[in-house]
Amino acid sequence: MSKRKNLVMVVLSLLAFGIAAIVYVFVKSLSPHDQAGATLPRINIADVPFGVVVVLADPRWDYEYYYGFRPGLLIYKNKYGKIRVWAAPIKGTAIGMPEFKWMRPMYQPCYNFGPVKVNGVVDESKGLTCHDPAANFMGLAEELSWTTGGKNLGKMTEDMIPVTGLIEGDYFIIGKDL
Repeated sequence: MSKRKNLVMVVLSLLAFGIAAIVYVFVKSLSPHDQAGATLPRINIADVPFGVVVVLADPRWDYEYYYGFRPGLLIYKNKYGKIRVWAAPIKGTAIGMPEFKWMRPMYQPCYNFGPVKVNGVVDESKGLTCHDPAANFMGLAEELSWTTGGKNLGKMTEDMIPVTGLIEGDYFIIGKDL
């Protein structure tokens, strides 16, 4: 090999190494900082009982929309201990049932939302629904019912909106991904 070929090989090797180093630094800078997860909102889920929908204000948002409802969270633990968290409009501890879309609640809130109970025992196969007497407004009971996985049992109303997050110990960390 001539000196010229050796010099070209050395220059190309250094160039490839430099490009690889720049790409590595760029890709590494795209991921969140190590301390970013420490600032994410956390919800204590240690005391969430089976068969009850826990209603909380969403710590990420502090505003009101339609009829005085504000962003909230619905937390449910199934019989196997799996925790599900959904976003929904709330007013106090009442849930704004959707007018086909969750973020557009009906005027009348639901004060008793949860799983169907048969003889006092939770029957998860029947899903989650509003148990208020006025819940069957114009025959919409099926439209206002969901599986315990959040899928709507009707045809027109959208599914429940899952909240992205991870469970670490006794806490659900909102916004944290795998």
